[in-house]
Amino acid sequence: TISNLYVAAANAGLFGTLKGTVNNLVLDDPCIKSKSGNAGAIAANAVNATIMNCTVKVDSLADPNIVSGSASVGMLVGYAENSTISRGSVEVDSNVSVKACGSNFGLIAGAVKGGSISNMTADGNISGGRAEAIGGAIGYAAGGSYSNITLSGGMNSIEGNYLGGVIGYADKNGSSNGSYSGIHSTLSMNVKSAMKQACHEGFLNI
Repeated sequence: TISNLYVAAANAGLFGTLKGTVNNLVLDDPCIKSKSGNAGAIAANAVNATIMNCTVKVDSLADPNIVSGSASVGMLVGYAENSTISRGSVEVDSNVSVKACGSNFGLIAGAVKGGSISNMTADGNISGGRAEAIGGAIGYAAGGSYSNITLSGGMNSIEGNYLGGVIGYADKNGSSNGSYSGIHSTLSMNVKSAMKQACHEGFLNI
C-alpha cells in the first residue's frame, strides 16, 4: 500500500508511462495533478501493459480534483492502449465526490484503445466539472473488450457532450465498436440540469 502519493507532472501518475506489469498494489488517497496531459493514479499512460489486482481508494478529500489533467483522466489509468486491466477496483468513500475534468474522464480510465478491462468494480460519485466524454467506468473507448464490470455511485451536475453510465463515448477501432458482457451498474445519473441540448446521454454511447 502507498498512502498519500503526490505527483505533479505533464503526464502524472505513479508511472508516467507504464509498459510493463503492476500487480497487487493499493494506492490510498493519492493526489495526481497534470496541467498539460493525461493523469491516472496508477499510470498516466499504459501501453501494452498489464495492471492486475490494483486498487485506488479515496477516503478523504481536500481537493475534488484528486486526479486531474487536461487530456484523458481516470482514477486508475489516464489512457490505456492495448493493455489488460483486471481484478481491481476504485473505491471512493460515499461522503466524497470527485470532479470531472480533462477531455475524457472515467472512474476506471479516461480513454481506452483496444485491450481489455475485466473483473473490475468502481464505486464513487462524480459531481461537478466538465469533460468532452464522461463515463462511470470509461470516458472514451475505441474498441476493446469489457467484461464483468460492476459500477455504483452517481453522476451529478456534470457537463459534457457524451455522458454514459458505463462509457461516455464508444468509438470504432477499425471495424469494431468493442465487445461488452457481464456489465452491472446501479450508478445513478442526474445530469440534465448541466447538459447541453446537443449532449448524448445513455448507458453506452455507441
